[in-house]
Amino acid sequence: MDGAQTTPHKASDESAHSPARSYEEEEAAPPEEKAEEDEVLLEDEDVGFKSFEIIELLGQGTFGKVFKVKKVGTDKIYAMKVLKKSVLVKNKHLKYAITECNVLKRADHPYIIKMHFSF
Repeated sequence: MDGAQTTPHKASDESAHSPARSYEEEEAAPPEEKAEEDEVLLEDEDVGFKSFEIIELLGQGTFGKVFKVKKVGTDKIYAMKVLKKSVLVKNKHLKYAITECNVLKRADHPYIIKMHFSF
Protein backbone atom coordinates (compact mmCIF):
# COMPACT_ATOMS: atom_id res chain seq x y z
CA MET A 1 0.00 0.00 0.00
CA ASP A 2 2.93 2.33 -0.64
CA GLY A 3 1.88 5.77 -1.81
CA ALA A 4 -1.49 5.54 -0.05
CA GLN A 5 -2.96 8.14 2.26
CA THR A 6 -4.79 6.61 5.20
CA THR A 7 -7.23 8.12 7.64
CA PRO A 8 -8.42 5.90 10.49
CA HIS A 9 -11.64 6.93 12.19
CA LYS A 10 -12.89 5.55 15.50
CA ALA A 11 -15.66 3.07 14.72
CA SER A 12 -17.95 3.80 17.62
CA ASP A 13 -20.67 6.23 18.52
CA GLU A 14 -18.75 7.86 21.40
CA SER A 15 -18.80 11.18 19.55
CA ALA A 16 -22.61 11.11 19.46
CA HIS A 17 -22.59 12.19 23.10
CA SER A 18 -20.08 15.02 22.77
CA PRO A 19 -21.45 18.55 22.54
CA ALA A 20 -21.27 20.18 19.14
CA ARG A 21 -19.69 23.59 18.76
CA SER A 22 -21.20 26.10 16.42
CA TYR A 23 -19.14 27.87 13.77
CA GLU A 24 -19.45 31.13 15.75
CA GLU A 25 -18.06 29.48 18.91
CA GLU A 26 -15.09 28.14 16.92
CA GLU A 27 -14.37 31.58 15.46
CA ALA A 28 -14.73 33.22 18.88
CA ALA A 29 -12.00 31.07 20.44
CA PRO A 30 -8.79 32.97 21.20
CA PRO A 31 -5.92 32.23 18.77
CA GLU A 32 -3.78 30.61 21.44
CA GLU A 33 -6.60 28.19 22.32
CA LYS A 34 -7.02 27.19 18.66
CA ALA A 35 -3.27 26.65 18.26
CA GLU A 36 -3.24 24.43 21.35
CA GLU A 37 -6.13 22.32 19.99
CA ASP A 38 -4.39 21.96 16.62
CA GLU A 39 -1.18 20.85 18.32
CA VAL A 40 -3.06 18.07 20.12
CA LEU A 41 -4.46 16.87 16.79
CA LEU A 42 -1.10 16.97 15.07
CA GLU A 43 0.99 15.47 17.88
CA ASP A 44 -0.31 11.92 17.51
CA GLU A 45 1.91 9.14 18.70
CA ASP A 46 4.13 7.55 16.07
CA VAL A 47 1.41 5.72 14.17
CA GLY A 48 1.56 4.15 10.72
CA PHE A 49 -0.14 1.50 8.63
CA LYS A 50 1.64 -1.27 10.58
CA SER A 51 0.11 0.05 13.83
CA PHE A 52 -3.19 -1.53 12.79
CA GLU A 53 -4.42 -5.05 12.14
CA ILE A 54 -6.93 -5.33 9.30
CA ILE A 55 -10.09 -7.15 10.40
CA GLU A 56 -12.18 -6.87 7.24
CA LEU A 57 -12.88 -4.82 4.13
CA LEU A 58 -15.89 -2.55 4.67
CA GLY A 59 -16.09 -1.03 1.21
CA GLN A 60 -14.18 0.17 -1.80
CA GLY A 61 -14.45 2.81 -4.47
CA THR A 62 -12.56 4.44 -7.31
CA PHE A 63 -9.91 6.07 -5.11
CA GLY A 64 -9.36 3.45 -2.41
CA LYS A 65 -10.78 1.16 0.25
CA VAL A 66 -12.20 1.35 3.77
CA PHE A 67 -11.16 -1.30 6.28
CA LYS A 68 -12.30 -2.22 9.78
CA VAL A 69 -9.06 -2.30 11.78
CA LYS A 70 -7.85 -2.88 15.33
CA LYS A 71 -5.02 -0.82 16.76
CA VAL A 72 -2.14 -3.13 17.71
CA GLY A 73 -1.71 -3.37 21.48
CA THR A 74 -5.26 -2.20 22.25
CA ASP A 75 -8.81 -3.41 21.74
CA LYS A 76 -9.84 -0.18 19.98
CA ILE A 77 -11.60 -0.64 16.65
CA TYR A 78 -11.35 1.98 13.90
CA ALA A 79 -12.36 2.45 10.27
CA MET A 80 -9.31 3.09 8.07
CA LYS A 81 -9.70 4.77 4.71
CA VAL A 82 -6.80 3.97 2.38
CA LEU A 83 -6.54 6.19 -0.67
CA LYS A 84 -4.43 5.48 -3.76
CA LYS A 85 -2.35 8.62 -4.08
CA SER A 86 -1.38 7.87 -7.68
CA VAL A 87 -5.06 7.71 -8.70
CA LEU A 88 -5.83 10.94 -6.82
CA VAL A 89 -2.95 12.74 -8.55
CA LYS A 90 -3.86 11.33 -11.97
CA ASN A 91 -7.47 12.50 -11.62
CA LYS A 92 -6.46 15.83 -10.00
CA HIS A 93 -8.37 15.02 -6.79
CA LEU A 94 -5.49 15.16 -4.30
CA LYS A 95 -6.52 18.60 -3.03
CA TYR A 96 -10.00 17.23 -2.19
CA ALA A 97 -8.51 14.38 -0.15
CA ILE A 98 -6.29 16.84 1.73
CA THR A 99 -9.29 19.09 2.40
CA GLU A 100 -11.32 16.11 3.66
CA CYS A 101 -8.47 15.21 6.02
CA ASN A 102 -8.22 18.77 7.37
CA VAL A 103 -12.00 19.05 7.88
CA LEU A 104 -12.22 15.71 9.71
CA LYS A 105 -9.29 16.62 11.96
CA ARG A 106 -11.10 19.71 13.16
CA ALA A 107 -14.71 18.49 13.08
CA ASP A 108 -16.50 18.20 16.41
CA HIS A 109 -20.09 17.22 15.69
CA PRO A 110 -22.17 14.20 16.68
CA TYR A 111 -22.98 13.35 13.03
CA ILE A 112 -19.40 13.55 11.74
CA ILE A 113 -16.92 10.76 12.39
CA LYS A 114 -13.87 11.99 14.30
CA MET A 115 -10.49 11.42 12.71
CA HIS A 116 -8.00 10.04 15.17
CA PHE A 117 -4.92 9.47 12.98
CA SER A 118 -3.66 10.32 9.51
CA PHE A 119 -0.46 9.20 7.87
